[in-house]
Amino acid sequence: MLAEILALPRYGSGIGLARMHWMFQQLGQQVRLSYPHAIKVTGSNGKGSTAAFLSSILQAYGLQIGLYTSPHLQTVHERIRYNGRNIESEEMQQSLTWFLQKQQEYLGIYPDEYFSFFEAFTAAAFHYYAVKKPRLVVWEAGMGGRYDPTRIVPTRIVVLTSVDLEHTVVLGKTEEQIAYDKIDLCPEGGVLLLGNLTPHLNNRVLAYCQLKNLQVLPLAVSYQAKDRKYQDGKMHWQVQLTNTPSFAVETRLLGDFQIENAGLAICAAQLYLQEQRIYSQKPFVAAVQQGLANAKHTGRLQQIHTKPNIYWDAAHTPKASQALFVSMQKLLNGKKVVLIYALAKDKDLPATLAPLLPLCSTLLTTDFGQGFYTPKQLRQICQSIVAKVRVLVKENIDSTLTHALTLAKNEDCSILLAGSVYLLQRAQPIVSKLVSEKVGEAFA
Repeated sequence: MLAEILALPRYGSGIGLARMHWMFQQLGQQVRLSYPHAIKVTGSNGKGSTAAFLSSILQAYGLQIGLYTSPHLQTVHERIRYNGRNIESEEMQQSLTWFLQKQQEYLGIYPDEYFSFFEAFTAAAFHYYAVKKPRLVVWEAGMGGRYDPTRIVPTRIVVLTSVDLEHTVVLGKTEEQIAYDKIDLCPEGGVLLLGNLTPHLNNRVLAYCQLKNLQVLPLAVSYQAKDRKYQDGKMHWQVQLTNTPSFAVETRLLGDFQIENAGLAICAAQLYLQEQRIYSQKPFVAAVQQGLANAKHTGRLQQIHTKPNIYWDAAHTPKASQALFVSMQKLLNGKKVVLIYALAKDKDLPATLAPLLPLCSTLLTTDFGQGFYTPKQLRQICQSIVAKVRVLVKENIDSTLTHALTLAKNEDCSILLAGSVYLLQRAQPIVSKLVSEKVGEAFA
């Protein structure tokens, strides 16, 4: 059954809102009327981390919380979570069975249409959360907002973390077009919590939100972070909220950009609790501290090993790479990295790769197949930007990682994997195996 779902195409036939609306209606009127509350998170960068922070904070406050995210690294069960745990295999089977039955009914009515993989899992999540009945589900949008399958779920609160050039064929070729697409995830009359944008884009976003009758809550108005520092593999800072004494927080999710993501999550959680009239300041501060400390989000800047230091971050846009560069500078203390890199062809390679090259002694890559820039293209772009960076092409991901570990030992440097979630998916089990079996003693 799962294989059947995984075999579905990346995109469904045309715009899928009608299909997803039909699926949601199949839950029944009584279920829909009592469906769990929702907060949705969209953005070019940071939406997964923000969703993870938000669900963790609300769970620490004592609420039953669902979390729907994408993509996954190890198992598709990561996409659908309840109170911090992945959906069980039996529950997954039940929800996918429901989808397949409803899909058959739908295609009987509209035989020329077909569902995408993401639509299938979103529909399964509709069913799963209808059965589990959490108080609230945090829904991370898949792509954009206007036509995203998660738009079907009723909500009042939407978080827009950031805007960058990504998926330009689908979302638009300018940041302004992409921003408008993402904002449309928020219903008319809803509340949009807005991350820090450039002044030029911010002005246009505010005008668009006024046309849509949205209440906009800019992050900078209600949240400030002070005294930032890295210590013991964690980030520490002081949080200042409106009408709340400052308090200390920490998280294992590294990178200065996570401080803004955490701020958006804090403000969204506070807004929801206040609207539900269940907000209390002292328990909320404690929940923020516990929630940020406990939050996990695999695939964003993390140190996944020491001796050698191995970091990874799926940064795949120019702004994400710029933010990664700033954070890595603080972590590396002047040392270089061996960069293992892959980037999908629908991304801007020169603009996305360039910020990372000053960190590198060597760039390693391999052929990741159709849909990705080739090693030849990576070499050409890299050498046109920084001629002194070595570019080495290996036969496969195994030999790429093995060589990176050798270079890290010989040159006393760290390893950074970046550019694509697909790279991290391929690398994760191999990194674990190589580090423990081949170089563990050498770096002990």
